[in-house]
Amino acid sequence: MRALILSTHIVGVLILFSALALESVGLRQLRRSNDVGEAGPWLTLFSLVLRLYPTALAVLLLTGAYLATNVGVWQFGWVRLSMATLVIVTIVGIFSAVRVRALYRYWLSGAETGGLVGYHLRSHWLPALLSARAAAVLGIIYVMVGKPDFVPSLIIVTTAALAGAIATSLTWRWTKVTAGVAWSADDNDLAAAARRQQV
Repeated sequence: MRALILSTHIVGVLILFSALALESVGLRQLRRSNDVGEAGPWLTLFSLVLRLYPTALAVLLLTGAYLATNVGVWQFGWVRLSMATLVIVTIVGIFSAVRVRALYRYWLSGAETGGLVGYHLRSHWLPALLSARAAAVLGIIYVMVGKPDFVPSLIIVTTAALAGAIATSLTWRWTKVTAGVAWSADDNDLAAAARRQQV
């Protein structure tokens, strides 16, 4: 029974990484899209992501709780931190996917603020948040192998998440021209260009 639960737990981890990977592909394709029509097909990925994240969360929590109880490791800080981080990662993933879908649908509606919405869809905070979550999951894997105390585990996971977010923010560059607006690497220029497009 324990082997089956452990295998299911590993499947849950694979589902979580699949959701992260699909979200990454979707964000990159949004970045490369020249208009609303090109971005549209990639909305399907975020619909799939919205199914994968809750599935991964349910599988990981149920199997993780069973394994922790069965082995008797709930008292260890790294176990509690790992479970809490997984919950945060999946909930933020769901929020991000919902946010992208809502922004795209508003963009598709042809609202007057469409330029600014397009800017938000291409903003660096979405991929930075994704990288932070992916790095945090990798940090959890390291913590589960090393089994340090709570404070070292917290430092490891937090450092990994910050490193992922910062690295992505520094490397995220805009090279496409979207809806007649030249997107640069500077967020202030992007926002100003989006506002000018409204006029």
